Amino acid sequence: YFICNGNEKVIRHLCMPRRNIPMATSRKSYANMGKNFTTYGSLLRSVDKGLNTKNLVIHYLRGGDCTASIYYKNIPLKIPAWKLLIALQDDGQTPSTLINEILRGEENNLFLASRTRAWLTEAEKVNIITGRIARATIGRQLRGLMKYGTEGLPEWWTFEEFGQHIIDTAVAPHLGTGQENNADRLRLLCHMVRQSF
Repeated sequence: YFICNGNEKVIRHLCMPRRNIPMATSRKSYANMGKNFTTYGSLLRSVDKGLNTKNLVIHYLRGGDCTASIYYKNIPLKIPAWKLLIALQDDGQTPSTLINEILRGEENNLFLASRTRAWLTEAEKVNIITGRIARATIGRQLRGLMKYGTEGLPEWWTFEEFGQHIIDTAVAPHLGTGQENNADRLRLLCHMVRQSF
């Protein structure tokens, strides 16, 4: 039921966003998350087949950067968006394919194009140039969050396998698990980055 041409529907979407659909939002709470955070972001409430819910927010920062806020075991984690985008790439893809994917439909947006090139330059400075290296970096940084005995995760996993596990469980889990679904996640995150700009 609606009140005054659908205003109640808008209020419902602010309280509980739709499943698996990214929404561009402006919230004051985003600005309180840390230095350089703005009120703008793109929010995704991902619900998998087992009805487990994970939130993913792409925050727009002052200066044109983006940070992904994911939740792993109810612990909020902030990962630079460029690192997550590179982690979702196949190893055979070039940086130009990532630029084209981010700029899809926004080719005339020169600010987004320059920021994307700056992200890739920053990635080259820290030697994160392939998806395998980016997944291993994420796994190395977050391996301390894993509890081997209670989750059934093997201790002999490589850093890349830990990174892929974090991506599977915390970044849009409704798209499935495994590296074969990383292309769908990449397209979704690129859409969310475009929304946040």
